[in-house]
Amino acid sequence: MLPHVNKKGHLTKHISHNSGENELQLSSIELNLNSPVGDILLFYTDGINSSEENFILKDDEGRFWRKESTVIQIILKELNLWLNTKNASEIKEDIKFFNKEILEKLNDDGLLEDDASLGIIITDSVLEYYHNLKHSND
Repeated sequence: MLPHVNKKGHLTKHISHNSGENELQLSSIELNLNSPVGDILLFYTDGINSSEENFILKDDEGRFWRKESTVIQIILKELNLWLNTKNASEIKEDIKFFNKEILEKLNDDGLLEDDASLGIIITDSVLEYYHNLKHSND
C-alpha cells in the first residue's frame, strides 16, 4: 500500500513523533474480496514499487491498462511456490519468515529501494484452495 504522495511523487503524509491532526487522520479503503479461490492482499511501501513507475494508458475503447511491477510479480511467483510447500498451520506460523526472506532476496538482487516494507494478508479460502490442490495430486 503506497503512502500519500503528491504529483511529483514526494511523500506528503507520514506518522512521526511530530505528527499533528492532519497526519493522524485515518485513511480507509473498502475492499470487495471476491476471487473464487480466495484473496491475497499485498501492502507495500514505495521501496518495493512506486506508482510513478506504473504507467497507466487508456486504449481506444476507454479501457485502462497499466504495467505491473516486476518486483510484485516476483513476490507473487515466490509466494505461490511457497504456498505449494506448506500446510495451513505452517502458513499461519511461517508467513513472517517468507516475508523476511523475499525482502532479503529482492534487496540482494538490487530490486528494492531504501524503505521497502511488505505486508501480506491471505484469506482462509486461499489456504483451503492450496490444501485442496495438494490433496488432489495424492
